Amino acid sequence: MYRVIQSLAVLALIVVIAAPVSAADDKKKKKRSRNTAAAQIKKRLAKAELTEEQQKKVDEIVAKHSPKLQEANKVVADLIGPDARKKRAAAQKSAREAGKKGKELQAAVLAALGLDDEKLAAYKKAQAAAGQLRATLNKEVNAVLTAEQREKIGIKTRKGGDKKKKGAAKKDAPKKKKAADK
Repeated sequence: MYRVIQSLAVLALIVVIAAPVSAADDKKKKKRSRNTAAAQIKKRLAKAELTEEQQKKVDEIVAKHSPKLQEANKVVADLIGPDARKKRAAAQKSAREAGKKGKELQAAVLAALGLDDEKLAAYKKAQAAAGQLRATLNKEVNAVLTAEQREKIGIKTRKGGDKKKKGAAKKDAPKKKKAADK
């Protein structure tokens, strides 16, 4: 009887010690998958109530673009290194708290990174490539959604079809000749 109680006590001790370790491993796994493009899109589309056909199309689109996007993000991360990523996150947080937005926020973050001109140019180019991949992915996924679904997840649709951006009409318009050229 004593051996049975002793065995149960040892087993209980093992469970008590192993449970938190297992939970910590699960948290680490969840953190890694949270930042992937696929996880972000699925989280965003949860409210949209996709049909099975739409879900299949979205999964295909994400599967097609995910490796490219991960590679682009890896290039960006490799350019600045792990220490600079922490600096970037801290700089973003402090700049947002200071009320900075848009280009002003981006300039503050880039200044905090302290990159030389060559690395800064490569970083901006890699960021632009990653941004373009994200935009393409989002555009293809949004094309699968109905107007109501886009509205549910907060995507605004433009009215009046494809309009050119401001200033684009000026660029495309033929230039007027000056009076002196006549």
